[in-house]
Amino acid sequence: MQVYIFRILAEEEEAFLREIALSEDNTLLDFHVALTRSMGLNDKLLASFYLTDKQWEKQQEFTLTDMDVDAYTGERENEGAVPIDVMSNAYIGDVIEDPKQRMLYEYNFFNPTLFFISLIEKKEEGDDNAFPKILRSEGNIDVAQTAAFDDDMDDDMMEDGYDEDDLRDFGFDSDDDDYDDEYHGSDSFGSDDF
Repeated sequence: MQVYIFRILAEEEEAFLREIALSEDNTLLDFHVALTRSMGLNDKLLASFYLTDKQWEKQQEFTLTDMDVDAYTGERENEGAVPIDVMSNAYIGDVIEDPKQRMLYEYNFFNPTLFFISLIEKKEEGDDNAFPKILRSEGNIDVAQTAAFDDDMDDDMMEDGYDEDDLRDFGFDSDDDDYDDEYHGSDSFGSDDF
């Protein structure tokens, strides 16, 4: 079985380092869960992996959930420059072709933290080991920067409500059927709803 060893560095934390081994049969979703749990973070928050070139330019995106599909038509909204797939469909052995593959990992789109990932080794190993494995763990990310979403959302945010400009920033338009001048939030959803 092919085993891939990745080194992960954080954009904003010099002391942060992770080395994680994955088998060719693991998915990018397995990678996402292993990485977030190694930092004590919520693995349900939105995140994406991006395959990149040597200059860290994005080539392909893999999202936690398929967010680029129109809820009404079922068609992709943004046929863009970077192809998009879902982490659970992306097997390491299928997506990692370059022996020095680079990736970006963006965690928590509401308060993003960026990680730089490099494939440092690819080797043959017996099937008796369970993967993914955390091989090296140094430093951590300030959890305040990437606070996990939970049922106790910021009360001020929910009580103050949103005005028209806020809604427009979130992609709502006054031509939308669901559009209202002000949104006052809801206490009826939690992290499982995302």
